[in-house]
Amino acid sequence: MKSRRAVTRALRFTKHTVSGLLFVGTQLVLAVVILVASAMAQSGPAWTQLNPTGGPPPVRGSHTAVFDQATNRMAVFAGQNSSGLFCISTICYNDVWVLSDADGSGGTSAWTQLTPIGTPPTPRIGPTAVQDLFTNRMIVFGGSGSVPSFPTSYNDVWVLSHANGLGAPAWTQLSPAGTPPARRRQASAVYDLLRNRMTVYGGFTDSGPSHTFGDLWVLSNANGVGGTPAWTQLAPSGVGPTPRNSHSAVYDEITNRMIVFGGFAAIASNEVWVLVNANGLGTPTWTQLTPTGGPPLGRGGHSAVYDPVTNSMVVFGGNTAASVNLNDVWVLSNANGLGGPPAWTQLAPTGGPPSERDFHTAVYNLVTNRMVLFGGYTGVFCGACPATNDTWVLTQANGCREANGDGEVVDKNSGRKAYFHFHTSSCKDREGENVQESDEGSGTNFQSTVINSAVFASEGDTRKVTMIGTGLNNGVRVGFRMVAVDRGSLAPGVFTLVLTDGYSITGGLVSGLIVVE
Repeated sequence: MKSRRAVTRALRFTKHTVSGLLFVGTQLVLAVVILVASAMAQSGPAWTQLNPTGGPPPVRGSHTAVFDQATNRMAVFAGQNSSGLFCISTICYNDVWVLSDADGSGGTSAWTQLTPIGTPPTPRIGPTAVQDLFTNRMIVFGGSGSVPSFPTSYNDVWVLSHANGLGAPAWTQLSPAGTPPARRRQASAVYDLLRNRMTVYGGFTDSGPSHTFGDLWVLSNANGVGGTPAWTQLAPSGVGPTPRNSHSAVYDEITNRMIVFGGFAAIASNEVWVLVNANGLGTPTWTQLTPTGGPPLGRGGHSAVYDPVTNSMVVFGGNTAASVNLNDVWVLSNANGLGGPPAWTQLAPTGGPPSERDFHTAVYNLVTNRMVLFGGYTGVFCGACPATNDTWVLTQANGCREANGDGEVVDKNSGRKAYFHFHTSSCKDREGENVQESDEGSGTNFQSTVINSAVFASEGDTRKVTMIGTGLNNGVRVGFRMVAVDRGSLAPGVFTLVLTDGYSITGGLVSGLIVVE
């Protein structure tokens, strides 16, 4: 077997695209080895607190937030500065703030307060908001305020144009046809982007006798463009969840399914329910899932985001029935009830973590697999918890571990170069998996076609990924085994690619260059 022991000139992080998803890094130069790794978080999910310039917004909880995937910008609206008696003994807001580079992946994050034209909604807590990515409009429904010194809930609908702050934002109140839902706060809303339909579920009213809802409503032409908005109450089949508020709901647009988790019903719930035909086109049907694993504690006031690529729902924080705030992270696989048995897994991120909190917001960048957390009421065992305005990012938020890199290896004796690239993920549906290597001196040009197994390992400062599969070397089918090991600063690490046709290449690694995400 011919073996080439290689030494490298530099390490630089680069951009590369895998199956349409873009990973971005920075540039780093070392003297001995080149290996390029797209580093989001070492050894799995990790918390990082952002320190944006500008602003920040005043502290708040019970606000809303939406995310513009195309520009990586998060818009925050409304909320309250403490979890006291809403909008009477506390300050409530109707301001709008935008955080650019919201997930921290592209540079320096920055807060900007928008100054929309038009009459704004009244200050409020607990509204819902969804984002129309096509028209850059935020659609806001309901919430509660005070008129003049008594709590009152709303059922109004507002649209903010240019919601990501690029352009001239403007508020417009819609006047939908049809009987509207009852006034409420702490409901949930999801949005069918292709059909411009918003589905509202549950909530709680402060107007008149207190009441928790279990009804479902759809607003057609929800963005106010292309037709008259209209409310329709749905009548789903099947036994549905008990009425609840402060739950979460996410939406799988591909299958038209809404996934509801938790909330305050008779008790703090940890149930998972799926509504089929959630946009009201077809017969809506409730189904309760029975996931394995866990489950998380029952809770309300938590956040949930959805990764459609891996069909995973990520839940953070919230408040238990004993008024205990949480800061745990759970992932539900097969969250829409399709593709296999749903299963709960509790993540153990490194870094941070954020303080325990409820009634915060979270948005998700599916390109970078990062969840962005903002604000909320913090503390444990507090009936009137103070609010915060901190921003946190959870990398590898869906729990997938990944290893990926590009590099150029230079033989220190001959000066000839070999190039290689590898990528693999513990979530098989997340991205394409591949290993490629070319050596201009030997004529080797290898590209994997199948990765049969990928094993990730991490212990202390050592991180390792082993990939085994088959591929083509100069058009001839071969097997391969690639091992990448990083022993951090404690001892040199190595990477090795071995093909069954007798070719192998090995590089020395001097410090933490292999990243198992």
